[in-house]
Amino acid sequence: MDISTFLAVHQLPESYRDIAQKWFIPLADEIHEHQNSAKKPFFVGVNGCQGSGKSTLCDFLVFYLSEFKKLNVVSLS
Repeated sequence: MDISTFLAVHQLPESYRDIAQKWFIPLADEIHEHQNSAKKPFFVGVNGCQGSGKSTLCDFLVFYLSEFKKLNVVSLS
């Protein structure tokens, strides 16, 4: 899977790709697995200090789950 578009849109360094592959993609895959058998919406809360990357993480999860897993996803803040 290619996340180059996401990196470009968010003006992220190439090193973000490694972080996403190590941490965020496995998390998104777990969410996808859960939703395969779920009959209800699943809510994920993200907490952290200002500037820690919460919005970027949420944007990535929306991008990955909608583009690669074809889930209907929304991000609210």
